[in-house]
Amino acid sequence: MKKVLIGLVMLAALSAHADGWHRGYGGRGFGLFPLIVGGVIGYEIGKPREETVIIQQQQPVQQGVVIDGIVYVEVIQYFQDCRCYKKVLVPKQ
Repeated sequence: MKKVLIGLVMLAALSAHADGWHRGYGGRGFGLFPLIVGGVIGYEIGKPREETVIIQQQQPVQQGVVIDGIVYVEVIQYFQDCRCYKKVLVPKQ
């Protein structure tokens, strides 16, 4: 869509230049409009592109806790009664 818009603006700038030239204004018919349009187009072409950066976090290695010979791991669970998250120990499977 942006390319189509730039193309239409360029066409308007060129037509403004041609219209001023054929009316007998000579070099004075050039005007500021084509210069402004050219500056905007040059800025759009020259500005840096945005890149999407995806950062993946590594899952931490879960250390087991041994209680009476059973290995438990720490897990964060949501509880409806308090509408909050809590760390709990669950048996490792």
